[in-house]
Amino acid sequence: MKILPLHVIPEAVTLIAEYNFKAWGRKNPNDSVEKTIQRIQARIENRRPPITLVAYEGQEYAGSVTLKLHEMRIYPERAHWLGDLLVVPEKRSRGIGTRLVSETEYLASSFGISKLHLYTTNQASFYERLGWEMDEYVYYENENVAVMFKELY
Repeated sequence: MKILPLHVIPEAVTLIAEYNFKAWGRKNPNDSVEKTIQRIQARIENRRPPITLVAYEGQEYAGSVTLKLHEMRIYPERAHWLGDLLVVPEKRSRGIGTRLVSETEYLASSFGISKLHLYTTNQASFYERLGWEMDEYVYYENENVAVMFKELY
């Protein structure tokens, strides 16, 4: 498996957008695959956050994650977030998600970021196994979510 920044493989934008929209598009009735493509394309050339990392197994897209800025509007003081972690369903339970999280943490550290945040509806135990800590549960965008953090150094 290889993990590369999106600017190295811009052809992944459509696949990432399709999987992301399928996973989370329901949250916003005004969203679409086309709008998701536009949001991801806007990050292609980024060398600083927000940056998307893409996992490939052989020549096949396996998943992606984004080091984001100001992910939750209710926490404007929290700048750096791990978001949009997605592993293709048929490729799950192979360590891809763990590697994507680890690479995001490493990338954040390389920028001097000492703390990352994330929120999840149903994967808190996965992140806890990776050393993330629970901050709180909140109701956000019409669902209950766990807000978590990790001190990187």
